[in-house]
Formats: sequence, structure tokens, C-alpha cells
Amino acid sequence: MHTRIIYSTLRKLSMKKNIFALMMGLMALSIAFTSCKKDDDEEEIITPVATTGTVKLEMEHLFGDEEFALGTAYTTGSGESVTFNTTKYYVSNVQFHKADGTTWSQPESYYLVNLETDGSNILDITGVPTGDYTDVTFTIGVDSTRNVSGAQTGALSTANAMFWTW
Repeated sequence: MHTRIIYSTLRKLSMKKNIFALMMGLMALSIAFTSCKKDDDEEEIITPVATTGTVKLEMEHLFGDEEFALGTAYTTGSGESVTFNTTKYYVSNVQFHKADGTTWSQPESYYLVNLETDGSNILDITGVPTGDYTDVTFTIGVDSTRNVSGAQTGALSTANAMFWTW
């Protein structure tokens, strides 16, 4: 009878070990399956497409067929010699025209081109909506409404020596 109790106890222990091993195996499998992700389940990173951008307009200066430079003597069509020591002007009311017929206008677009300042002939037009543009238009000078509005700021500031105070 004593042998039977030992055999029965061993048998129970063996079954407990098997159940324990089975439980551990199932737990390991469940951890392995729940912690792994398929590549398909990964979040896709979407990079937003810019809806606006910057356009650079470069103003090229010529006198007749020659490249223009301050301090250079040029001959006019009537044979007179002229030399420019200062050249400044405004570019304003910039508009871009799309192929579909719509127009985008840059608000408050006033740029001072001063040939004494390097790079002032390159205008950075910001906030331009993306699209297929075919034309650009602008005004040389300042529109009449702004011109009679008195002293102003930015490119139109009196500090630029482009404002008559009479």
C-alpha cells in the first residue's frame, strides 16, 4: 500500500508538472503573439504636402543691350552720355496667374529695389499657393491709394529716402 501511495503521489506530481509546463508554454505563446506586430499593422507616416511656397522674382537691369551697373557711362539713342549713381524703384501689387484662369494676388506687396544694395533685385514672394502658373504681373511704382496715404512702414518707410514730404 505504501508503494501505491508513492506511485499515486508521483503520478499526481508528474501531472502537475505537465500541467505547469503546458500552462507556461501557453503563457509564453500568448505573450509572443500579443507583443509582435505585423509590418502591415505599423502606422503609416504621412508627410503633409505643402500648400504654399515661396517664389523668387529676379529683376534684371539693362541699358539698351548692355547689363546695367551704377557708375557706368552709357550713351543714349541721341548720343548723350549718362551715368547713374543711384537707382531705386518700387515693385508692388504682385499677381500670379494660373493656367485655369484664376489669379492669386499677394496682399500688401511692396518691395524696394535699390541697386546699391546687393540682392535687393531678388524678391521673395511668400505664401504663393501651389499650382500651375503661366504669368506674373506687377506694378513698377506704388499705386495711387498708397502713394497718397502719407508716411508708412516697411519698404514704404521714409527711412528709404523714397518719400516726398512736401
